[in-house]
Amino acid sequence: MIGTLSRADHPATERHAAVPEPETEIQNSQAAQAARLKELAVLAAQHGLWDQATAALEQAVRFSPEDTDLLIELGYAYHFQQRLQDALNIYQLVVALRPKWPAVYANLGSLLIAMGRMEMAIAASRICLQLDPDMLGAYLNLAAALRGNEQHVESLAAYRALLARAPENAAGLVDYFHIRQHLCDWDGFAEHLERVVELTYRRGHRVAPFTILVGAGDSENALIAGRVWSQRWEGGVPLASYAPRTEQQRARRLRIGYLSNDFYNHATALLLIELLELRDRTAFEVFGYSTGGLDDGTLIRARIISAFDVCYDLKDISHADAAKKIRDDEIDILIDLKGYTAGARTEIMALRPAPIQVNYLGYPGTMGASFIDYIIADSYILPPDMETYYDEKVARLPDCYQPNDRKRPVSRETFTRAGCGLPDEGFVFCSFNAPYKITPDIYDLWMRILHQVPGSVLWTLAGYSACNDNLRLEAVKRGIAAERIVIAPKMVTERHLGRMRLGDLFLDTYPVAAHTTASDALWVGLPVLTCPGESFVSRVAGSLLHAVGVPELIADSFADYEAKAIKLATDPAALQAIHDRLEANRLTTPLFDSERYTRHYEAALLQMAALRDAGLPPESFAVPALS
Repeated sequence: MIGTLSRADHPATERHAAVPEPETEIQNSQAAQAARLKELAVLAAQHGLWDQATAALEQAVRFSPEDTDLLIELGYAYHFQQRLQDALNIYQLVVALRPKWPAVYANLGSLLIAMGRMEMAIAASRICLQLDPDMLGAYLNLAAALRGNEQHVESLAAYRALLARAPENAAGLVDYFHIRQHLCDWDGFAEHLERVVELTYRRGHRVAPFTILVGAGDSENALIAGRVWSQRWEGGVPLASYAPRTEQQRARRLRIGYLSNDFYNHATALLLIELLELRDRTAFEVFGYSTGGLDDGTLIRARIISAFDVCYDLKDISHADAAKKIRDDEIDILIDLKGYTAGARTEIMALRPAPIQVNYLGYPGTMGASFIDYIIADSYILPPDMETYYDEKVARLPDCYQPNDRKRPVSRETFTRAGCGLPDEGFVFCSFNAPYKITPDIYDLWMRILHQVPGSVLWTLAGYSACNDNLRLEAVKRGIAAERIVIAPKMVTERHLGRMRLGDLFLDTYPVAAHTTASDALWVGLPVLTCPGESFVSRVAGSLLHAVGVPELIADSFADYEAKAIKLATDPAALQAIHDRLEANRLTTPLFDSERYTRHYEAALLQMAALRDAGLPPESFAVPALS
């Protein structure tokens, strides 16, 4: 977005300098007073005092109601605080006053994307570029809105137009790379990734860390990107400082808050739901804080909402008001289920509305932020020698960090190979990970496996139409007939789990491994072959396989991965032995023992609270396994 306050997230020279309250006495002319109030707003914003910044701007606008520079700053402040409708009202007023001003259309495009109004965002961005073809932010807005509107070819063209004008534009490089991941568009893939790594966060440019996490795939890059990204919120003033709990607070149940926009039929909710249902209600009071998402009318939506003691909708209130609500609820431990994924409200966490704040489940890497105290992991996913790449302290669970839901329904429908587009004969390799996790290197490996197993196919989850076309084209380039790539259309989870049983072996991706998808496969008895790296994001499937008692499906190299895949595809007895063990272990090993997981998880929360009550800072610890 455009405007003075868009630069206010740079660190202040003196972070703890006193910030004057907006002056109310008119000392000079109204214009001079408005200018002074704007200066105060900038200073307040630099210190993270957005309520004061907004109040100053609102007062300034009263002195100078047709000053479009002031109005656009106020619109930006509203947007930053998540007061989206207020921001829209202001920008519409600015458009009426200055209909030929490119800056307002740039800001408006960004706002409309945040509001989910993609068609309008496309129109605003195109008007901006007609007025000023060199407005780089408008290209970013246009590309993002086109992608949100599923116009992927047009989105790629917008990114290319931006990078033709500014080849080292950090946001453009990253966003363009990420959409190419989703489309499996791999021409010059390695070179593009190298430019992303070298020209963005390593030069101090704030770019979305999730793309780095799933692109570069290593812990060091993820840490640097997270730290750079979080700097926009560091140095703000928290709502309160926190002492150990009072005797009265310790006498009540421990209050746990969950912050997310995924309280519907989403992977995070599918994993979390039974943990919430099985909690010790005598020891824990659980609050849900929903920042959006869908009321999709599904069973999982009803289950997760009812599993909370209370659930609040924070979607349409400002970050500051949302944080105040959490603070007023006296939450002891606030758990961020989003990290730096789509729809995150990190601004709320940055205000530190709870004394203990945790990164859990939604973001498999460090957030690199001072306001996040812990990350929940296990000793396989995050071994002690990797802690140097995490700014959080590590709470290690004894079996696997990932919860699971044993109540997840599996369709009883009879699925047939013919009905799913699979050949009547031949081995079915499958990978139902999101297409952005597929890289040229792992696809090379899969195609080599298909070469060595005649009649086999790769069954993969449908992406966008351009993605499906690209996967078939890339197979042909590697000497595999296009028809050996079978695209599985998306369907509801219950039915998808049922059809997964037609697969013979799940081939995991790298460097981003299967997470919820791997536990889904194991739940229905489908073996998962994985090759972990050194980062959290690459090791989740390996942790699941340890917890379900089939660690031999963890390869130690690509060569070993290839050999294991071919062995299982050509030795029916070996594959059947794995199937039999999975069936025997499914309900007897820790992976799907939800009660055991819940007790371990609750022990971790209690340990966090105990350290606080002892007046100690957060520290890494391991929860002992139940006997």
